[in-house]
Amino acid sequence: MLFIFLDLRYQRQLARICPEVLSSFLSSLADSVRRNGGSDCKISTGFLYRFDTDSIGYVFSASRVIADLQQLLVSFRERIQNYFILVDAPSESLLAEAFIDSIADYRNNMYPEEGILITTAAAALLRHYCSTVQVQGTSLSFFTGVRSLMYAEPPAPVSSDKNRYSLFISEKSDPVRAILDLVLGFEPLPAGSLLPREYDSYEATAKALSMYRKYRFSESHPAYLITACLEHAALYFRALKNRSGSMTEIEIHTGSSETGSAVSAEIQTVLGTFGEYCVFRYAPPLKYMPPDIVNMPDDLLELVWIVFRSTEFLFTCEIPDLFKFLGKNSEFLESLGCWMYSYGLLSNPRDFRTLNYALKERVEDRLASRIGVLSRSVANYVWSCYENGAFLAVPSGYRILVHLGYTVPDHFIVRCLCSSGDSCLSDPQALSLVSDRQVVAALEKLELAGKKFREGLTGEAHALAKDSLLVFQKEEMTAAEFKVFSLMSLFSLTRKNGSDAIVYAEYALENALSLMDPNTVITARCNLSVMHFLNGNLHSALCALDAASKIAEDGYVRDYEIPLLFMRGRMLFELGDYRKAEACFASAEKIASGLALSGTACLSRVWVGRCIVHQGRYQAGTLLMAECSSTCADALIYLLEAAILSGDEIDLAAFPEKFPVLSVPQDSVLPAVSGSFSLAEDLCFGASPESAVGERMYRAFRHTVTCQSDTGPAGSAALQSLSSVAQTAQDEKDPYAALYYYLCYEAGSKIPGVPRKETELFLSRSFKALQIRAKEISDNNLREQFMQQPVWNARLYRAARTHMLI
Repeated sequence: MLFIFLDLRYQRQLARICPEVLSSFLSSLADSVRRNGGSDCKISTGFLYRFDTDSIGYVFSASRVIADLQQLLVSFRERIQNYFILVDAPSESLLAEAFIDSIADYRNNMYPEEGILITTAAAALLRHYCSTVQVQGTSLSFFTGVRSLMYAEPPAPVSSDKNRYSLFISEKSDPVRAILDLVLGFEPLPAGSLLPREYDSYEATAKALSMYRKYRFSESHPAYLITACLEHAALYFRALKNRSGSMTEIEIHTGSSETGSAVSAEIQTVLGTFGEYCVFRYAPPLKYMPPDIVNMPDDLLELVWIVFRSTEFLFTCEIPDLFKFLGKNSEFLESLGCWMYSYGLLSNPRDFRTLNYALKERVEDRLASRIGVLSRSVANYVWSCYENGAFLAVPSGYRILVHLGYTVPDHFIVRCLCSSGDSCLSDPQALSLVSDRQVVAALEKLELAGKKFREGLTGEAHALAKDSLLVFQKEEMTAAEFKVFSLMSLFSLTRKNGSDAIVYAEYALENALSLMDPNTVITARCNLSVMHFLNGNLHSALCALDAASKIAEDGYVRDYEIPLLFMRGRMLFELGDYRKAEACFASAEKIASGLALSGTACLSRVWVGRCIVHQGRYQAGTLLMAECSSTCADALIYLLEAAILSGDEIDLAAFPEKFPVLSVPQDSVLPAVSGSFSLAEDLCFGASPESAVGERMYRAFRHTVTCQSDTGPAGSAALQSLSSVAQTAQDEKDPYAALYYYLCYEAGSKIPGVPRKETELFLSRSFKALQIRAKEISDNNLREQFMQQPVWNARLYRAARTHMLI
């Protein structure tokens, strides 16, 4: 370690005569120490500044502070003239007060009252950085200044008014990352650089760039995210062109020793994105000073290795944050860049992208015994970024931490497993990474619980999930807790316990918020929205959906754009706001078509048609749904509904008795795209195809059409079947039980021989089911809207009033 000891001989007098001078001097010195990774303390005989051996680059850091101290002494020489300053390097670690004894011999001798004295041991460490002169008759040296750093002047920086930049890219590098590394080093665009609409797009795509950085360790990124990031870069280059009036010049450095070495077609395609604003030209190979790795100080070599290592997973603009974590400031990096340039490790001391990678192995060979310690210091930074939400837990991130020698805790591994889908929870190879066998057993139970639930064995699934939850809570496995609570929310609703379903969904949301993962938070809010929706609280459902949409927009998470639009359309449809619902479904269709998701686009188009029908435009809506009937089975449901609403005759021969399962392209972002209710009702009520809500609704509408077209025995039999469907729906707490009982009421009113009391009973049950669902809506105006505005509810409400049920 290195100590700098300072004793101001007339400190008490200075404190009285000019306290502000004394305070400014001491605080400036302390700031310099802290900015370079040292620590300071007051001892009985003066001030002590310490640089521990464990601190990376501690000798280099101390030399910078000594140089700063010399400058401070010059600046304050009018007041601070008599002092004793000693730099020492004790052979063993000493406590602060113990240092007093170690310098007793020096303090008992007469030395000059000005200047910085350095012991023999300290001078040996500082010899590469500091020039000294021996003090005659003593073992001490005077510090005379920092050593010259440069063998030659580095290249002058490009003038800020020239639109010229460098891009470092090679066949092995990711072209998108290289472009973003360049753009991230730019200053934010000043106001007026772009047109208002362009600036809006610039700010929106900046969110995409932020999300790219958060998910940087992912092995792949969504195409839309890459497109948005490149669009952000293009807008910046456009702004530069607007400001300078000329194309931006970008020199391409390929890392090849051949001048003008071309890059691959893939890289050419990415660069072509900016062809309207940039001129690319190949730069000659970078030039370096003669390499001198053999004579480089050990602690400087450590700093060099950290720069090499950090460029593997950090953007260049983030390297200062790494060194700040290590206790070094931006000025420290500037000085380091100059030293690296002088040793042939940088072509440009101000740009760490110009590293001489040909020397990397030689640096590692010299540091062989220290690589492990240095790797862990970098790993500690990566881990701190993860804990602050800057990086997210993904399998490739786990591999990076392990490669850096970090002991990855189980909760990180569990989070990786939980974010990779249920299949990973049963993967023996993945589970073997978890050290706690109790947690492994709990993960296996969680995976089995999901399997049992899909098989309809809800009771067994609930018991398994509850057992696993106890382990996850004890071991603080938040990501696994989130999955358990999300699953138990579905279990509760399936078991007809809506209030518990909401509570579990809220617990899951609390877990998601603590994980700081936008995707998880959106999923949690969507799940909560669905639980409210299925319970009938449409107001809370819309609020939860709004919150999810806001997070998706702020984080540029477009994966959820279609599901969020689709569910919003579903909720607005339930409220009878058909125009807004139609707009939501139309937007979902447009996005899905643009992404070539034919299944999702078709389903969205069917709902557009249904909205049109419910607005009274029966022919237009029917034609639209008929176009989709060969691809999307749900079109058949709503074609039957359209016939009932319009009163038009329909050929039932075209509609199979059993709800068909059509082969739909599985290219959708909506699960089970062949079902309109896959995002909500079928999660809980559709444990098997026979009990799926869509299948039940199809049977109900088909029986109703039979009742309308045949008032004889066939109609009576159909009414009996329709009544059975309604009863089952009520028992299952199907949200459409009110609709089915109302269909029974309408059909029974038209079939001769059906007792009036029976039809009135159907109406009573229908209105009661509607009231039960409506009472969950907390907003009074929204509740009234739900009761009277939707087409079927409006019919039911009028009939209830006519029969004096209101």
